[in-house]
Amino acid sequence: MKNLMLLKAVILCMVMMVCGLSLTACGDDDEPEVSLTNERETIKATYSVSLSDDWYKYFDIEVRYTVAGAVESETLDLDWKMNISIPASAEPDKYVFSVIAKPKADAPELDPTIENYELSSSYSLNVSAVNTDGTVDDTYFISQSVEDETLVLNKADMEAMIKEGVVLFSFEEKVEE
Repeated sequence: MKNLMLLKAVILCMVMMVCGLSLTACGDDDEPEVSLTNERETIKATYSVSLSDDWYKYFDIEVRYTVAGAVESETLDLDWKMNISIPASAEPDKYVFSVIAKPKADAPELDPTIENYELSSSYSLNVSAVNTDGTVDDTYFISQSVEDETLVLNKADMEAMIKEGVVLFSFEEKVEE
């Protein structure tokens, strides 16, 4: 009887060992690591210039702006808006935006009946970053603007400015890492 109980105990131990081994061999309880990163994907910039007609009449308006690390320039003859979207990997080292009124070679004569000239202008630059999940990265934002600025000049000052030109708006900022 003692042998029978010993035999049952040995069988029970073997069954428990086999079950224990089979349970540990079923699989890995560790979940695979899923890496969810939400990094900057796109840089978006909007530049705009709005000037009164006399600016275009008496001056060549040059605008300089940053596009994918390079500074480009254009000469404007009417109000202008530029929307740029570049990959974050092409992020520029700095943003440049300037508007310069240069003397026009064939500028018309000033009207002798006008005593004062009113030259109005508006400029804006907005830069933001969009993450891979479509959200806006609120740590990456540049905004500079001058809205509805009006310069009033008498005839003599207007003549001097037509000869010399003037920087209307100038902005330059390095991108922080």
